[in-house]
Amino acid sequence: MSSLTIDREGFLANAFLTMKAPCRVATTANITLSGVQVIDGVQLEADDRVLVKDQTDTFNAIYVCKSGEWELALDFDQRGHVMRGTWTFVTDGSTYAESVWYVTTTGRPIPGRQAIAF
Repeated sequence: MSSLTIDREGFLANAFLTMKAPCRVATTANITLSGVQVIDGVQLEADDRVLVKDQTDTFNAIYVCKSGEWELALDFDQRGHVMRGTWTFVTDGSTYAESVWYVTTTGRPIPGRQAIAF
């Protein structure tokens, strides 16, 4: 019976680890990770969460929009926060409103330092 309990705890821990807070928009192309800008037809505001998934340097991640340099979201800024299957919901946008995206990269990549594919 104890192995069943461990499996349930492991399942719940992984379920919460892989589910991230929603993002306002998702990128449609490579962007500069600084300044308030329009993405997918939506004028962002400071502190909006953005799923950045189209970077040519492959440093895709969930970022927080800032008037200066953008920051990695607090729930997506460490190796332990990302694994294959990590997902987020996108709420707004001309193209990607109400869409779900998940990490397809294997292992536990380090956001902002290693490639992450969605």
